[in-house]
Amino acid sequence: MATQSGLLLTAPDEPYKIVSTIPIPKPGHKQVLVKSLVTGINPVEPMMFHTGSNILSPFPAVIGCEGSGTVAALGPDVTRFKVGDGVFGCTRVGVSECATFQEHFLMDEDLAYRRPGNLSAEEASTLGVALDTAVLGLVGGLGITLPEPGTKAEEKNEWIVILGGSGSVGAVAVQVVRLAGYKVLASSSPARAAVALSNGATATFDHSLDIPSQVAEIKKVTGGKFTRILDASARAHDTAVAALEQVSSATEGKICCTVNTWSPVTTPPGVELYRVEMGAMGQDTDLGRDVTAKIASYIPSLEQHLANGAIKPLPYQLVEGKGWEAIIKAQEVFEKGVERKVAVRVQDE
Repeated sequence: MATQSGLLLTAPDEPYKIVSTIPIPKPGHKQVLVKSLVTGINPVEPMMFHTGSNILSPFPAVIGCEGSGTVAALGPDVTRFKVGDGVFGCTRVGVSECATFQEHFLMDEDLAYRRPGNLSAEEASTLGVALDTAVLGLVGGLGITLPEPGTKAEEKNEWIVILGGSGSVGAVAVQVVRLAGYKVLASSSPARAAVALSNGATATFDHSLDIPSQVAEIKKVTGGKFTRILDASARAHDTAVAALEQVSSATEGKICCTVNTWSPVTTPPGVELYRVEMGAMGQDTDLGRDVTAKIASYIPSLEQHLANGAIKPLPYQLVEGKGWEAIIKAQEVFEKGVERKVAVRVQDE
């Protein structure tokens, strides 16, 4: 079997090993083999590295769940792509054959985006996780309808509240909600409020306030004209539930959507809870098939919105250099704390 180079994790919290003995995976049904060009760094990579959680493949394992590249080979029944196409997206989390910290990785056709000509490989590498997570929450959870590409949605006298509106998921969510015609109230640190506003937020408030003060701000800005809140930060579901229960003027249709899938969340009668189960994507389970089918149904529209500039890429920090040492450095940079996405070049085209 042909082999390739990449980063191998032999056990949790052990240093990466740079090796050239990783088998090049063969694409299966409706899969493509992708030459890895640029990979993004997300919170899940340090978590997998240090704890081993979310790694589904046996050790030694390869990690990395977001990137961009070019199609190198097609599996059976692939219809959307051809060899040489630029693609990007979020891959199956924790599956070595689908991991981006190696020269080639597998992507399910249903989870892959075609990279439009107005996006660089670096820009595209930072979008997969944020785009999938935001749209699963907004469309799948909150029931927002994406407008037809090239059209402008009718403006609505209704607010959508985005908690964590200046992070990567929140930044995409703000753009999508505005695209759908809603007013957006986004929480953020004061220093990052300009990010949310630049993405289209109508107003912002300080997320460092205590919960009663945040709820008061939500009421003051929206006048209670909201029924749906997205917790894009994974840490603000208590604020979301309190606001929906205490200051929403609606009597029905209240939904709290959170990207947090691990913490207990209690909702009162009349408030529905929806969790964004990104980790299940691509898995051969009922939940995994449902998540994959939803993402696949959104991708054609999102590709066109990206191509016409209606959804813009995220600011990112490109780590100097390329290759395996650069990826190790990029993870270290991410763990020190950054205010934007981190991307790193894997290899040249």
